[in-house]
Amino acid sequence: MAEVPNAPVKRLIIEGSHGLRVGGSAVDLAASHVSNILHLLGHAAGQYAVADGRKTIKDEDINKAWMELTT
Repeated sequence: MAEVPNAPVKRLIIEGSHGLRVGGSAVDLAASHVSNILHLLGHAAGQYAVADGRKTIKDEDINKAWMELTT
């Protein structure tokens, strides 16, 4: 089961699709994918923080990780 709650995932999918309905299994799958993306984002951002000698992930680490994951 996904660690991201289904309710906000469902709301965001509905908003993004301009009001289309979304099935329960599709919400579950989307929540699972979002959890996986956040895990990957956290891992990459953590690597940037450690490489910079920090124990705290900052905005810049998240931005760099997002660029890495989306390009």
